[in-house]
Amino acid sequence: MTASAASAIPDATSQQTKHLNDHRLSFTGLSVRYDRGPTILQNLNLSLAPGEFTVLLGASGSGKTTLIKTAVGLIRPASGMISLNGSVLSGKRPKQLRSKLSMIHQDFGLSPRLSVIQNVMAGVAAETNLFRVMLQAYPRTIQRRAIERLVDVDLSPEHFDRRARDLSGGQKQRVGIARALMRDPEFLLADEPIASLDPMTADRVMTLLKQLGRQRGIGVLCSLHQIEIARQFSDRIVGMRHGKIVFDGAPKDLSAKALEKIFGAPPSPVEMLSSQTGALS
Repeated sequence: MTASAASAIPDATSQQTKHLNDHRLSFTGLSVRYDRGPTILQNLNLSLAPGEFTVLLGASGSGKTTLIKTAVGLIRPASGMISLNGSVLSGKRPKQLRSKLSMIHQDFGLSPRLSVIQNVMAGVAAETNLFRVMLQAYPRTIQRRAIERLVDVDLSPEHFDRRARDLSGGQKQRVGIARALMRDPEFLLADEPIASLDPMTADRVMTLLKQLGRQRGIGVLCSLHQIEIARQFSDRIVGMRHGKIVFDGAPKDLSAKALEKIFGAPPSPVEMLSSQTGALS
């Protein structure tokens, strides 16, 4: 076999690497600005792997929420590219591709007057006949899937027909997670999911997100400002400040110097207490 012929044969390692890279959520040169105002995200580059739990760590206004909202299509970038599985999230197939991304909201994002199961079924409203959605007459297959997702997040059946407004904060967030799972996403993007929860409930919600990611092979991108919770649950921490990535590494590498880059100054005792409890925001 000639050298040129041998070089034409795909290398197994390179093919495997390409396969893994294709199954990623990637941001390339991403910039976002609001109404000709200041730039919120500045030439950001980030790649997320399936099954990896990544925490976006930073203070308020660092760009964490903007990045998540841009990924799911709620904000249009000024420049740059977002791709999933090697396909750009724009052009002819953005709806189909974005269905593989699900967002979990800080304020839960539930309809307070609807029941728990109705809120969960709303996770696939965009893919359901509009008339059925308006009448809350979802197909039985969707109803069964909603029940399965509620079981997945450990919400007991007696809550299924309760209105969302009657739930506790932790229960509301579990419903929000169940709704996000209705799409069978490849990536979950959680925007400060424990900001309004007490410490014990916050720990349970973070544990649930971690377990779901591992069991289902879902990539999780979770924005937080609590340092110790980020260390405890993440596989990877991406620190943001002023719309830029200033740290990207393992939790064990989040040193005092790295924290100063992220927050601008060493955390105060009050901030450290907040980071440990998860209750202060």
